[in-house]
Amino acid sequence: MTTVASTTPATTTAAMTEPRPRPRRPGPLPVVLGAVAAFATAFILLSLQLRAGHDPALGAGPVAAAPARPVVIRRVVHRRVIVTTVVPAAAGAAPVQAVPAPRVVTTTPPPPPPPAPAPVTTRSS
Repeated sequence: MTTVASTTPATTTAAMTEPRPRPRRPGPLPVVLGAVAAFATAFILLSLQLRAGHDPALGAGPVAAAPARPVVIRRVVHRRVIVTTVVPAAAGAAPVQAVPAPRVVTTTPPPPPPPAPAPVTTRSS
């Protein structure tokens, strides 16, 4: 025997207007256990990161400034050796010319670069 199910428009309409069954909410125990598990996982991961030496609050550490070049001031003295020989002047000869004194040249290093600007601060820092 074969029975054929027949649906009438009235029964189909009634089935569509029925409210859906609401899904059940989890109880308080699974919520609390899930929150504790998430906290413990985050705490363990952060503590392992700190133990490895990667503290995000400290950052990469202070940047070491390049060592300043030593300033060397040197005096450069150009010395000229003048050898004079006295030759008796003949009558009517031109007079002897004077030789200038040795000159002293001092070189100074270029001025140091200006200091770095101050860091930007905001109200939150």
